[in-house]
Amino acid sequence: MTDYAIACGCGRAMTLDGRAGRGAFRCGCGARIRVVEKRASATQCSATACRAVSVTGASIRLCADHKDEVTMMLAQEVARTDLKNLGRLAEEGATRWREPVIPVYCGPETQTTDAAIVREVNGPGRHDPVVYFLRNGERVKIGYTVNLYDRVTSLSLRRSDILLLLDGGRALEAAMHRRFHDYRIRGEWFELKGGLRSFIEARPRRPKSRIPRELA
Repeated sequence: MTDYAIACGCGRAMTLDGRAGRGAFRCGCGARIRVVEKRASATQCSATACRAVSVTGASIRLCADHKDEVTMMLAQEVARTDLKNLGRLAEEGATRWREPVIPVYCGPETQTTDAAIVREVNGPGRHDPVVYFLRNGERVKIGYTVNLYDRVTSLSLRRSDILLLLDGGRALEAAMHRRFHDYRIRGEWFELKGGLRSFIEARPRRPKSRIPRELA
């Protein structure tokens, strides 16, 4: 059990009361207390400061958001390794066998945020988590939700104000906030300019998407 320094209400330090059992303390004034240490749940995510429930096995306990973030990071690392293997194969004329190249995302940048997949939400109601970019004038709100239509309505915005939707939850939202911190106004609101504007405009659009191709 963790060592504690307990002060009594009378101002004196309390001492361990071995006769009363584990975690028991007493004071010279006659006051007695018992300290019970609550241990973390075995199913809790092991990431720092995360209290979400783990969805992985016993070896590495991660919640759904942290599992997605680690998966994207590992996919990018594999992609970089495979690209190096391709270069060696070309130089050697493919004369020696190499492990097969895994078809994962390997775009021009390697940040976690660049691997995010563009999503669409086609109707009201709950859905898998998405990170949204909502425009209000020359500001953009970056957040995540499982009910996009309710979120848009609560902000008094319209569906046409949705600039971009990405497949992801709290971990991806935090990564976006870190990437675009130079444009932060306050909270989840950012200035629509520079790298943030370029990031939104560079995302691929589907033919039926309601998201405008140009922000200007």
